[in-house]
Amino acid sequence: MDLNTDPRPSWLTEQTWPHPVHGFDLDGRRVVYTDTGGDGPLLLMVHVGLWSLLWGGLIDELAGRYRCVTLDVPGSGLSDAGTGSLSDAVRAIGALIDHLDLREVTLVVHDLGGLATLAAVSDRTDRVAGLIAMNTFGWAPAGCCGSPCACSSRWSYARSTRRQGCWPGAVPPGSESAGAGTG
Repeated sequence: MDLNTDPRPSWLTEQTWPHPVHGFDLDGRRVVYTDTGGDGPLLLMVHVGLWSLLWGGLIDELAGRYRCVTLDVPGSGLSDAGTGSLSDAVRAIGALIDHLDLREVTLVVHDLGGLATLAAVSDRTDRVAGLIAMNTFGWAPAGCCGSPCACSSRWSYARSTRRQGCWPGAVPPGSESAGAGTG
């Protein structure tokens, strides 16, 4: 695989996707990501099953103030085919975090991107500054990714959802405000 070639296909014009497109190798397959660069706070936007174009409007609004990073997990968007498994997505998300050495990242997750990203950061919680979860869930269905989400011990839970073992929302590590007013 030649990672020196631009992963942008000719049909994906700069007008359609004006953001830089990059790729890295994961087990002999190209995984494609967008990184707008910049000095602002870091946002990692993940959706499993669709591709980075989902985030286009949000990136257009935020790229002037934030460093926006997205990825196409294997088998979606511009990335090479993968197994289609959630575990494959988890590995790709973790590999991207490591490849770019992302730190102080706010995770912006949607749908299955929430579960996959939480699993990917379960051994990288020191790199996470916050979480914005949209239309997602944060508990591991039986048999998913080998074990329940291990990151729960490093994050604060709202009391009402802690008993159910689900992820309550955007609560940074060490926050004392988690669960305020919940029963």
